[in-house]
Amino acid sequence: FYINEVLVPVSLEAMTLQGLTEFLTSISAIKKYRQELDIKYVLPTFFDKRLKKSEVILEKLREIYGTKLCTPIRTNVRVSEAPASGKSLFEFAPGSPGAEDYRELIRKIVGDDKLFK
Repeated sequence: FYINEVLVPVSLEAMTLQGLTEFLTSISAIKKYRQELDIKYVLPTFFDKRLKKSEVILEKLREIYGTKLCTPIRTNVRVSEAPASGKSLFEFAPGSPGAEDYRELIRKIVGDDKLFK
């Protein structure tokens, strides 16, 4: 294994917590052989503030993961349109909510605002 840290994307959908539990079981099995392996970040995706389920699942994740929980990536059509354009999201729709959310993720992980100057 070549990694010590894991970023876990978690869709804010109904079966998410069950799928996350199964994934964590796999991580636990790997940790028997690689004890330093750690879930560093949990990244909520498909966040839609109009839907109560998004808030409910996000709050549950916040209770469980605390500071490991990243700012959610909001549902945004530009995120799904960018690949078809042959451009990155940052080239295709730099001012979109999705691009803003991914910038925030990069800041959290890399910790370098100079990337966006």
